[in-house]
Amino acid sequence: MNKFILTAIIVLISGCISIGDGMFIVSGEIVSHQGEPCESRIISQDEQGASSFNIRLVSGSFSVDYTVAPHPKEYTIEVVCGSRLLIRKQIRYRGEIKPGEVIELGQL
Repeated sequence: MNKFILTAIIVLISGCISIGDGMFIVSGEIVSHQGEPCESRIISQDEQGASSFNIRLVSGSFSVDYTVAPHPKEYTIEVVCGSRLLIRKQIRYRGEIKPGEVIELGQL
């Protein structure tokens, strides 16, 4: 009986805690590059630069997803072609950006 109660409590508590990863999608269209390779990247608030797993090669119309921590956190989204920064946007995941949401950057 005690094992059943303990198991039930653990199951109830684990249902109230975020377990797993979060995710959002970044999309846009690159119209102003001249053959240079372009990257979409995210940088979390506590990093100096983008980690290699948060960098995606993009061109033309693009839609890329990023796996992030499941808790609220601020990120910077950048799209760079060669040495040219096309856009930099600050977002707050689980603030204005919900899990699975698409962040539309428009034409760049």
